[in-house]
Amino acid sequence: MTAADLVITLFRRIDGADVAGGRHLLAEDFAHTSRVHPEPLGPDAWLAAYAGLLAAFSDLDHGITGLRDRGDEADGVFNVRARHTGRLVIPAAGIDLPASGCRIALPPEPFTARARDGLVVSLDVRNPPGGGLMGQIDRLRAGCRD
Repeated sequence: MTAADLVITLFRRIDGADVAGGRHLLAEDFAHTSRVHPEPLGPDAWLAAYAGLLAAFSDLDHGITGLRDRGDEADGVFNVRARHTGRLVIPAAGIDLPASGCRIALPPEPFTARARDGLVVSLDVRNPPGGGLMGQIDRLRAGCRD
């Protein structure tokens, strides 16, 4: 599988709430970085965060566009959309938001993924202002617009 194939498969699994299936596509030394959290998250911590997001956003869709394969790297853009249908709890950040029914659409978030030996080894997301997890939380705190 190319890096682009791996990215598509990984996020189909995550968006489909198959976090365990997604884990099989991540290398043991996988690292996720972004502007929101520049310290790398390993595979289990990253997927644990997604499990919490999936509990709060039952129809999470990354809406990948512009995917360009470059051998062991792939570039693309996440266009995240979801509806807040469950409680969002992030104890480390002091966040506990009840389900609101709000629909969110984050600004486009460019990313680069790297692969090795058929596994994703890194994912760097370049969150614009208002993007990422904190962008979702800010939108929820501001209230629904739909």
